[in-house]
Amino acid sequence: MKNDVTAIGPLNVDILIRGEAPEDLGALRSWEGPAAMELAVAGSVGYAIQDMAKLGLRVSVSANVAGDVFGPVIVRQLRESGVDTNDVRVVEGARTGIGAYVLAFGSRKRPLFYQLPTHDPWPQRYDAGERETLLDTRSLHSGGFLHFAQMYDSDIVELYEEAHRRGIFTSVDSQFPLREAPPPWMASMHRILPALDFLFCDEREALGLTGAVDLPLAAVSLLETGVRAVIIKRGEAGSDIYEKDQHFHQPGVKIGELVDSIGAGDAFDAGFLAAFLEGKGLKECARFASIVAACTVTAPGGCRGMPDRKTAFEIEARLSGRH
Repeated sequence: MKNDVTAIGPLNVDILIRGEAPEDLGALRSWEGPAAMELAVAGSVGYAIQDMAKLGLRVSVSANVAGDVFGPVIVRQLRESGVDTNDVRVVEGARTGIGAYVLAFGSRKRPLFYQLPTHDPWPQRYDAGERETLLDTRSLHSGGFLHFAQMYDSDIVELYEEAHRRGIFTSVDSQFPLREAPPPWMASMHRILPALDFLFCDEREALGLTGAVDLPLAAVSLLETGVRAVIIKRGEAGSDIYEKDQHFHQPGVKIGELVDSIGAGDAFDAGFLAAFLEGKGLKECARFASIVAACTVTAPGGCRGMPDRKTAFEIEARLSGRH
């Protein structure tokens, strides 16, 4: 089998700006000063697939990148990270999506300015050969499904249905609509939800997906669609994992001092899937995911703090008292 994970989702770049700036608006209007700046390959799957590769998984990605100056940068960095980019398509004349995190006012993740891409984030259609290539994998994962309404009825749905029929493990990190949309958002996912083993989301997304007033009710609504398990990420408060017959809470883990929380949710997804593909139970997966997410927030950006596979499992064993 070619891959451990085939990922489908948007790729873009993040500009990370770190410095100190006045919080008074009047002073800020005339202020100038130095900052540390970094360009990172990101997007709804960009950080996650780099994290997966660092954790030792064989990963390929299906996505579109723009034919502008950033497109080759994205492809090159992913390849250097160990991600197979043979299924990445270049859209000439398109413009890359850009996120700009201005970490100069005390926050570890905001404010965020962004430019949306001008192209579809992944192919609308796959031919029979492309589908077979994408399904030559142990698991199929997508991020940012809800971001782009034009993709809700693309071939990704049929791909997930076929993967589910073949017994390929399936997961989606739904995220949220980038255009204003009233809850419940899961109406836009009604076809893909029954084909999912795992649905990853955060607290806000769980409530937005369902229109529920609390997380247990949201989880019940999502499980009724046929999803095997709902994993709700809650930042430093940990995570909650819901199956039809059980629920458990994974407390947050602290490894070191917080630098920024960019990409922590992506690291959680990567850690959860890496542990699951190692044959771990869901409680062990949640624990491992929390540990690697806690590692990433101790370094700048989405991937720099991610440990390699050996180190990550050593940290997990030490924190669990097995060393």
